Amino acid sequence: MNSDNQKNNKPPKPQKPPKNAQVKRAINLRFMLIIWFTVFGLLLIAFFATYYIEAFELQQSIALVAALMSFAAFVVQSVFSFSILNYNAINRQTNEELRAFQTMQFLAANYTVIDFVDHMLLFDESVRYIERLHKTGDFRFYLKQDDIDAKNIQDTVDAYKFLTVKIPISLVEGKAIGEIRFSSFTFASFEGTEYHFIPCLNQSSSLILYNETDHRNEVVVNLITKKDSDFYTSCALNPFAKIKIRLTMQSLLGVAVHGAIELYFTNPEKLEKSGANRYKIVSSHFEIEGAPELAAKKGE
Repeated sequence: MNSDNQKNNKPPKPQKPPKNAQVKRAINLRFMLIIWFTVFGLLLIAFFATYYIEAFELQQSIALVAALMSFAAFVVQSVFSFSILNYNAINRQTNEELRAFQTMQFLAANYTVIDFVDHMLLFDESVRYIERLHKTGDFRFYLKQDDIDAKNIQDTVDAYKFLTVKIPISLVEGKAIGEIRFSSFTFASFEGTEYHFIPCLNQSSSLILYNETDHRNEVVVNLITKKDSDFYTSCALNPFAKIKIRLTMQSLLGVAVHGAIELYFTNPEKLEKSGANRYKIVSSHFEIEGAPELAAKKGE
């Protein structure tokens, strides 16, 4: 199976932070030295000039020198205070750039990218899970058809059909997968009819189960559709040409990557004894949307 954009859509590598802080620091140091030497030079000129001014008496000369020294001390103290303030500002900027650079390094080293492989199973959800949904109202692992009002599902479960999608996954690049969240499912039939599914909540999570027979992980998520919908007929072949999935892949270390993947099928390969439709994945098209980012904390 092919994933067309895996190589071309790798997250960007981190770049070194800019050197603006070092340049500003050098300019401010030169400016401070110029002021210091200027004030010191004026002080020397004024000090020696009093010996050559006959009109000035000794007390007046001493008063003039004292005034000039006080002024010089004030200027030097002001420049010193300004330098400390400016240095702190530059230091804050440097720390921010350093933190941003370290974050970029962490993201680039700890993201994860997966692919859906081999086949997709589509079948009726187990009755016991439907009963649990009716009792708890937990829609974390559900996507509904876009014309359904999520507020009415829990109290009127008999009016809807509940399905389960199961797809094996493989790690393409990066760290181990921690969580997969779905933003939308779009099924397309061979006639061109599209069926759109969106999360009942802001985003739908998925179960990642380990298949002991195939020795690989599988993603499991549930769909909700109206009973009179022509999307799926139980215990019958339901042909689909492709499915487009918008999702967020999150590594165990909390780095999230957003993307969209299209899976292309042949006609259902066979109808399982359980009544499940098995769709063979003949190719896939994967596109990463944006650079990796830190995943939002629960509740944000």
